[in-house]
This record gives sequence, structure tokens and C-alpha cells, in this order.
Amino acid sequence: MATAVRRDAAGGEVRRAVAIGVACALLTLFFFVVRFPYDVFRASLVGQLAAATGAELAIGSLRGGLSLGGPALVAEPVTMKWPGGTSADLTRAALRPAWSPSWLRGQPALHVDLEAPAGRVVGTLWPGEAVAFQGAVKELALEQLPPAVLEAAQGIALTGILDADLDLSLQAGAPAGGIEIDLANGAFSAPGLPVSIPFERLQAVLDLGEGALRIGSAALEGPMVAGTAQGKIALTSDPGLDLQVELRVPDPNMRQMVAPLGIRLDGEGRAKLQIKGTFSNPIVR
Repeated sequence: MATAVRRDAAGGEVRRAVAIGVACALLTLFFFVVRFPYDVFRASLVGQLAAATGAELAIGSLRGGLSLGGPALVAEPVTMKWPGGTSADLTRAALRPAWSPSWLRGQPALHVDLEAPAGRVVGTLWPGEAVAFQGAVKELALEQLPPAVLEAAQGIALTGILDADLDLSLQAGAPAGGIEIDLANGAFSAPGLPVSIPFERLQAVLDLGEGALRIGSAALEGPMVAGTAQGKIALTSDPGLDLQVELRVPDPNMRQMVAPLGIRLDGEGRAKLQIKGTFSNPIVR
């Protein structure tokens, strides 16, 4: 029995020694992270982000931090300005090495977490020659986007709270890849529409590339107008349209408003449409 007691006591001493060693290592790591002169990375960080986004960056404070994924660089605030006048202000930008097998191929990957008053973007950025991003937009308030972004939408306006999954890359200087969107509690307006159309949810699966936006599927649910769509929008100065739409107008007052647009509804307020032409001159059949 005495031998067993001595073994238990020895085991307890070993466990305490290990616990103290781990605590000291963590404490040392903590002070290293806190006191490290992160400002030496400012120029490199600005350069990589500028190359990846095409924007001119200005960073306020730069500090280190610990996250579940490891040590991270945290900048706050950050201002991004693109040629043409578009800008975005971030309250916080956090970057750390991403857990990605691309490192084994010599392709660095960064985990990016960007927070702004309008919403948040989280994901993995590959900032090399073939810039790519895979991640998500979370609770983005579209009406808070910079005016220059909204003005570029050819007179089409969308409001609401956007969640989206992105898998994008730059090909020949233009973005390409897949986008899945879920837009809630918003409104839609466009040239030719008599009023802004409120909706409860807009969901779509999109593919961007080769100078076009392809709509694999889109579904709109709202009290005035609902429907589905698929087709293609050519991304030119006056975007070309090739869309197939199934429209449902449950609101009798709204049915009277769409009649002058050349849309013929059946007795239940439904119609199948083919939309050609361009944004400035749509042709509805």
C-alpha cells in the first residue's frame, strides 16, 4: 500500500510539473504575441491586400492577437479606395495563415475576416498571381454600400440583408466563379417599374465568367410579386438580357400596374415571359 501511495504522489508531481510547464509556455507565447513589433509587417500587408483587391489601402493601428486558428494580424480601421472613386471603410480586418493544402503546393493562403458597418466578409484568400477567394458574406445591408457601387447597377436598386457564399477568382483581370445569394426583407426597383417592389426573400445561384452573369436559378417571394427566373445577362456597358421568367402577381392592384409594361397575366395573375434586349431597352415576350 505504501508503494501505491508513493506512485500516486509521484504521478501527481509529474502532472503538476507538466501543467506548470504548459502554463509557462502559453504565458510566454501570450507575451510574445502581445509585445511583438507588428508594425514591421505594415508595408507587406498593405502591398498584399492592394495586389489582391486592386485598392489603395490606409491602415490605422496594427496589432497581433490569438485566434482558434493561431496568431493573427488585426488592423483597425482600414480604408480601401479603388480607381474611379469607390471606397469602403472597415472597422476591423483580421488576417492569419489559413488551414489550406495549397501551402503544400507553394501557394500561400490567408484567412480573412473583414468587418464593416454594412456587414462582414469571412473566408480564405489566395493572394498570389491567380488571386482567388472562397468564403461568405454575412448580414450585409445593401443600402449601406458606397454610392459608387449602387450607381454602377444601371438604375437597378436592391435593398435588404444579404448572406452569400462566394467562390471567385480573377481571370484575365475579371472576376469569375460561383455565387449563391440569400437576400431577405428588401425591395427592388428598376427603370420602367412604376413602384419599388418589396419582397420577403430573394435566393439565387449565379455563375460569373466569360463576360456574362449566368442565372442557374432565382426565386423571389413577396406580397406584391413572386416568381422564378433563369438565363444570362451579358456584362457590357448596356447589359444584354436573355432571361426566362415565370411571374406571379398576387396583388390585384399590382396587376393593373404591370399591364402597361406589356405583361399579360392570366386569371390567377401568372405569366411566362422571355426577356431580351438590354437594360435600357428590354423586350418582353
